[in-house]
Amino acid sequence: TTKAPTEKETDKLLQFSVNQLTKILGNYIYGKDEETIEEVVGNLLKTKKLKVAVAESCTGGMLSEMITRIPGSSEYFQGGVISYSAQVKEIATFFDYHPLLRYNLGQY
Repeated sequence: TTKAPTEKETDKLLQFSVNQLTKILGNYIYGKDEETIEEVVGNLLKTKKLKVAVAESCTGGMLSEMITRIPGSSEYFQGGVISYSAQVKEIATFFDYHPLLRYNLGQY
């Protein structure tokens, strides 16, 4: 945010700040204005012709919901699995979680 005596001066200060941040952060800026992270990610996936699927546990489907709230997300979102059960996780994802337990990186 910026503060100045007039709206024109405020806009000028704000644009200066945006330009400075853009110079510093460059390619690390993925969105601006009202863009949401799910819109930005969706556009990147479409541009690169990539698809994504997710496996969620403690998020309870939140990631899938965020992705699918964007119209046209079926172009890049293939679906998701939500599971708290170790057995379902391994069957649905074909991923062996046991090595993660050794390092406390997985939860059963």
